[in-house]
Amino acid sequence: MIGIIHFEDYENAAETFREKWLDPKLADRGLLSITRYKWQDYLDEASAACEALDPSEVARQAYLKWINLEVQSGKTVWILDLDETGSNTPDRSYGLCVLDALARNEFHQSTNEFLSKDSFLVVVLTLYPGRFLETSFVKMLPDPCCDLSLLSSLWPSIRKIKNENPNKVELSAIKATTFQIGIPGPRIILAKSRQDEAWLVSLIADWLEYLVD
Repeated sequence: MIGIIHFEDYENAAETFREKWLDPKLADRGLLSITRYKWQDYLDEASAACEALDPSEVARQAYLKWINLEVQSGKTVWILDLDETGSNTPDRSYGLCVLDALARNEFHQSTNEFLSKDSFLVVVLTLYPGRFLETSFVKMLPDPCCDLSLLSSLWPSIRKIKNENPNKVELSAIKATTFQIGIPGPRIILAKSRQDEAWLVSLIADWLEYLVD
């Protein structure tokens, strides 16, 4: 069984991505029937101002959803919609704090171990992927909303896999990128919102198809 956890501010945005891009590609590959999908909110819908939840609470909720999906022995894609300036998230560090809390608080692993797991694929979906490529990106974040010192030390060694040809989705390029994912070590997928969706879902489907038991 396959699990996909999609972190987003708004459910309709997550559902649009799922219905327009993700489900059709998974169906094409014969993977849709064995895939379980959950949206994870960043926001506290119960609060009057719909404020952002604490990153640790977001991670906790996502972990419980993951447990309930019963995909522990399968593969999981973690999609973090992570705009640098997010309209509702408090600052640029928010999504990274969610990732750090998910790894360390819920899975009791270092972020390095979490990002290196063969059965996990972490995707950062953002309008501004270029900044994430900088080795000092985490270190230079102003007033992060959690302690990101460990992630900052790890950041330069994380492989940031991005779309090298945004104008065309080529099967050979997808296959080559899937091979890169399989190289041991911490890695993330960087995808640009409103541009890389076709590339991203092709990559996700290829990785899942290649690794399905």
